[in-house]
Amino acid sequence: MIKRTTPPLITRNLPINLRQNDIQLFEKALTYQAHAPHAYTFHNINILKDHIFHTAKFTFLHSFSHILPFSAFSQWKKLSWFLQPPKVIDRGIWITDEWSAAYFHWLTDALTRLTVVEEKTDVSPVLLPARYQQIPYIQASLQVLNIKAYYYNPRKRLLVKELIIPAHTAATGNYNETIIQRLQEKFITNNNSPATRKIYVSRQKANRRTITNETAVISVLQKYGYEIHCFEDYHFSDQIALMQQSKVLIGLHGAGLTNMLFMPAGAQILELRNAGDTHNNCFFSLASALRHRYYYLANTGDTADTFHVNITVDIDRLTDTLEQIN
Repeated sequence: MIKRTTPPLITRNLPINLRQNDIQLFEKALTYQAHAPHAYTFHNINILKDHIFHTAKFTFLHSFSHILPFSAFSQWKKLSWFLQPPKVIDRGIWITDEWSAAYFHWLTDALTRLTVVEEKTDVSPVLLPARYQQIPYIQASLQVLNIKAYYYNPRKRLLVKELIIPAHTAATGNYNETIIQRLQEKFITNNNSPATRKIYVSRQKANRRTITNETAVISVLQKYGYEIHCFEDYHFSDQIALMQQSKVLIGLHGAGLTNMLFMPAGAQILELRNAGDTHNNCFFSLASALRHRYYYLANTGDTADTFHVNITVDIDRLTDTLEQIN
């Protein structure tokens, strides 16, 4: 288990193609005080749906299971579950919060917590709500990492005799570099073949956050030797294999860029961003943490809300950026 130490102050690498008048886009994310990795062991803990209840102290351990606040009523009405007999198991590991089922959060938040207690996974399964069993990348990633899971019924009270809880290794969208690099190494197999492929991940099958002139974008990318992929079409293990063979990854801000986690250090990442967005720097930060070279292109969007924006890419600036990457 990683011992608790003084957390380092992380200074992130600037984008390779940073324009001086764009520094404000990244200013809030240039430094970060990382969390010291640590874990706790509790005994006779009740799991009430997605809440962790410490019976002896008569309190909820919500900082380990939730990011967002919730009402006291929502919390305490869970105590009615004590009217039903529990399912009892000997041990387990808790790594999830309310966002963990999403691809980005599963890989960068949940699995980094698991990495903190990796030596415990031989005897303690990861505890996951039953619905996680139906999410292919969760099943596949645990298989790659050789991790056992126990899928519990969230409608029934679960009593865990020994529960290990690794704390979050960083606020979401930020990273403890030592931990995220250790996870990166676990996914990258020993492959002596050089990474030569150049990949553009398309969101044409997504129902939000798209590129209005993607046909023109793809035309330019193909002239520079880029392959066009929709990651939705691939099994998780095939995505890992593709990324290990790749030296460049380009995409609109979205879950597909999370796959830089599977690329060898030193890869080049180009994020197509929403112009003026100073908040969503999770992929800039991830690229720095994984020792990749990060490029960006700020683009005109139809809304300031990056979660829902559709952007129009400046083709001339895209061409200039591709020349820089080459």
